[in-house]
Amino acid sequence: MPVNRMMPQSPRERALYSVMAIVAGIAEEAAYRGVLMSAVWHATGFASLAVLVSALAFALGHVVQGRKSMAVIFVMACSMHALVWYTGTLVIAMAVHAVYDLLAPTVLRRISPARPTDPGRSAG
Repeated sequence: MPVNRMMPQSPRERALYSVMAIVAGIAEEAAYRGVLMSAVWHATGFASLAVLVSALAFALGHVVQGRKSMAVIFVMACSMHALVWYTGTLVIAMAVHAVYDLLAPTVLRRISPARPTDPGRSAG
């Protein structure tokens, strides 16, 4: 999977990735489920269209992860919209997103075949 090449390898990379995962969880939920969703809903008057536009934009924002990942991300984005609607807050979606991003490297390492480290990269 293309996304495997982006996973952190060294302890330093894992630490930086953890910070990025938390920031991404907060910022992406605010941007896509908060601002973009509200802007499209206000502009069109259709919440369902706003969800689709926002989820599609979110998936397109992850194009570097490959088409299969984008499809999964689109479905996950729609699920996060449902979570925000059900809970009435972005905070829970932010936390879920951050936890998901924090756990993704561990899960991917367990379900994907091992990949050799890139030349010039330290394995530890």
